[in-house]
Amino acid sequence: YDTEETVSAAGNFLGIRGAVSDGVSVEGKLGVPVVRAAGDAVGPRPAMQARSMNPVLEGASAEGSALTLTFSEALDGSSVPVASAFSVRGASSGGVTPVYTVGSVRVSGAEVRLTLTSPVAPGTRGVTVSYAKPASGNVLSAADGDEEVDSFSGQAVTVEGEAPVSPSGPGADSAGGGGDGGCSLASAGGAGIVTAAFMLLLPLLFSLRRSGQ
Repeated sequence: YDTEETVSAAGNFLGIRGAVSDGVSVEGKLGVPVVRAAGDAVGPRPAMQARSMNPVLEGASAEGSALTLTFSEALDGSSVPVASAFSVRGASSGGVTPVYTVGSVRVSGAEVRLTLTSPVAPGTRGVTVSYAKPASGNVLSAADGDEEVDSFSGQAVTVEGEAPVSPSGPGADSAGGGGDGGCSLASAGGAGIVTAAFMLLLPLLFSLRRSGQ
């Protein structure tokens, strides 16, 4: 049978429209055909849901000098950006913000592993990581396509391990032999002993003085 086809494009959509001799026409949009009889109105097509095809950062964790970024899909291991594309910071305290310098970058599957020049102490809170996509050179990208990882800023980092617990309390101070509390108690006890001894010796000193006269 004879066909008549019309192809049109608008934005990101490709439309194909054809007519066949049996009085039936076919319309297609992005490869999804809609069939209608001649003269019938075409109902509204379901809306297409746009989604990003770029790899997305799903989480970050650090242990010592190793910081791992986990993405939603495998990345290209041959496209490793420079270390300066990443920045790692700690929580500000007293107007000072700790900065952890990234020494090297390695891509393995869906993970990007950063090696820091100084370790993050266990249990440290408020650590964040940022990535600025380089304008030239290698960038993080998907392993199965050209989709690139977008820049991100202030991604929270989970630091593995627990913060060390400092000993506290009178028992800890006396056992360790340190701390202001221990020193204060020792000084007070020593002063009390000296005072008691002086009071006991005072009558003896008076007696000796009188006998000498």
